Amino acid sequence: MIAPTLPIRRRSPMIISGLIIAALIMVAALLAVPARPAIAEPAAPLPGYHLAWADEFDGTRPDGTGLATDDWYYRESEKAICSNSPDNVSVSDGALQIALKREDRNGMPYTCGGVISKQWFGYGYYETRAKLWGDQGFHSALWTTGLSDAMPDTPGYKGPNNRINEIDGFEIDSHAPTKIAHHSHWFTPRHIGNQGGLYEGPDSSDGFHTYGFEWRPNEIRYYVDGTLARVRHHQRPRYGYYVDHVVDVIGVLFLFGGMAASGIMSAPVAAGLLIAYLLLSLEVYLATHSLGRFQMSFFGMGPSELRILLALGNFVLLVRPSTTVLGTSFTLFDVGGMVGALGLVVAFVYSAARNTRALYRAEPIPAWVDR
Repeated sequence: MIAPTLPIRRRSPMIISGLIIAALIMVAALLAVPARPAIAEPAAPLPGYHLAWADEFDGTRPDGTGLATDDWYYRESEKAICSNSPDNVSVSDGALQIALKREDRNGMPYTCGGVISKQWFGYGYYETRAKLWGDQGFHSALWTTGLSDAMPDTPGYKGPNNRINEIDGFEIDSHAPTKIAHHSHWFTPRHIGNQGGLYEGPDSSDGFHTYGFEWRPNEIRYYVDGTLARVRHHQRPRYGYYVDHVVDVIGVLFLFGGMAASGIMSAPVAAGLLIAYLLLSLEVYLATHSLGRFQMSFFGMGPSELRILLALGNFVLLVRPSTTVLGTSFTLFDVGGMVGALGLVVAFVYSAARNTRALYRAEPIPAWVDR
């Protein structure tokens, strides 16, 4: 969505030349069309649409500078390793420029920036024309979402129900300027990411390219330079969440049961490991329902890391099926299973204590209630 002019050591600006939002004709009455005679309506990018809103970044001053703050918020808050600053956002020469600077702000070592439209839109076609930075440093994106801490002057409550879904028209890491990511997310009843994958497209830093997406009730269609790049059909996040974890529990039962049946792990250790796994899983599912927080990784270890350790253990098992601990011989997987069970129990205790504390603080007992 943005790109630089010159690679200066402490300042890396990025440029957006225009942003267009088109609406379905059948819902056109719901969308405000700004009365700007200076902005000519471009040809509809897709059949059945008319222009609902656009900003060509012509500036608000006679010299063509200045962001139209009636239409835009400056993005706020901290993200990753940078602090969003209005000072990093500028308009000139018919383009929005966003800079990344090496400077300390609000505890972050870098400053960055972004803009958020003040108008709200629904189903329709969204498009921007942008030249992106072509070296390390930027994670550029065009996306839609609801209220969040990045938007100023929003109500005090910004919980998950204010961010029902997010559509990423594109996400590009500047060190890989030809890899365009298209994703979507849901935040109700909990955060579920729908990873759309990478599209090998044009070099986003070699000039201006057009990125768009069409949001329909049953699918999202992503476009790059007018070419359909990806289609994401309607998803069922609650169904997928439920089925995924039911299958996961059944798979773990067969995995540990198979280890015990094969003799590479004793039945008591396999049973203990299974119980510890289910205990932590139950805590994760309860926290997801109660707090809207879905966390499966603890102390730097998650399902992916455990699978890698299990795969490495299989290779070691071929050459060394048993080991000695304190003068007693154990199978390799018995030792690994006991260590794993202990780690799962520790993670369970840590997570349960943390979440209990969070819920207690979120729902304090009023002073006037009889105890």
